[in-house]
Amino acid sequence: MQARLSLHRFPSRMAASLVALCAALTLGGFIGYATKPATVITGATHTIVVPVQVPAQAPVQAGPGGRIGGPLN
Repeated sequence: MQARLSLHRFPSRMAASLVALCAALTLGGFIGYATKPATVITGATHTIVVPVQVPAQAPVQAGPGGRIGGPLN
């Protein structure tokens, strides 16, 4: 009786394809970052101040008997 040694080959083509894909993505990311256009223009900043207007209050009126506020009866 003879023993048989079963060998499974490492999928070198798939591993090489995976390494090539990772290298292409990494290199593309580096090149894309290095050559991106400058979308942010730096310069002097200006602060915009918007005045807040307080709503006008109704004038205080004295009611009957000289009381301020309360019912007018």
